[in-house]
Amino acid sequence: MIRDYLAGHHLNYFPPFKMLAVFCILLATTFFIFNIKVLDDNAFIQGIDNIDKKDLSATFIKLFDKTKEILVYFYTHDLYRYILMNIFVVIVCRIVFRKVRPHNEREPYNIVETFFGQIYINVQFLIINIVYVLLTWHKSDGDLFPYNTPFWITIPVLMYDFHQLYGLSYWASFIRIIRISILLFLLYFIIIILTLITIITIGVILEG
Repeated sequence: MIRDYLAGHHLNYFPPFKMLAVFCILLATTFFIFNIKVLDDNAFIQGIDNIDKKDLSATFIKLFDKTKEILVYFYTHDLYRYILMNIFVVIVCRIVFRKVRPHNEREPYNIVETFFGQIYINVQFLIINIVYVLLTWHKSDGDLFPYNTPFWITIPVLMYDFHQLYGLSYWASFIRIIRISILLFLLYFIIIILTLITIITIGVILEG
């Protein structure tokens, strides 16, 4: 389906953003029905809550609280979260697949095609999450950013997707998943460091 859409067969398929929005709503509805709290074990939120603020000034406490508000909004609005996370994934995928000619028939996917492909892949994982909740009554804990599914589900699905999209062997797809994971982890780490530096810089400026 993803490959057909990128090949221009748009009328045969539901538009990717509408599909993403529909399944984000379905997942949120499923969480509501089963009374699942999406923030119960969120590492970002817990990390901010666990910061010892007794020696911090009122300015820094306000900055950390504001950061927490932004993260809470981000993690309780799946549509925005998936679109923003896709930006990171698209950047990394463009690096990893920059020389891969899909099925040896055309030029490598451009940035827009890569983005749409990732949107459809995210829809797949949303569907998997919904099924997981219906079967277990618990939300799935993601091991591979940004997909909220265990690695034993995520890796086979991505291997199949990359095999279909790019015509790669399953082993070649697996190797690229490892590369993507490493690059996403580094990007993720850099974002955390830059966020902390930004908070500290703003706090120093406001107090100065």
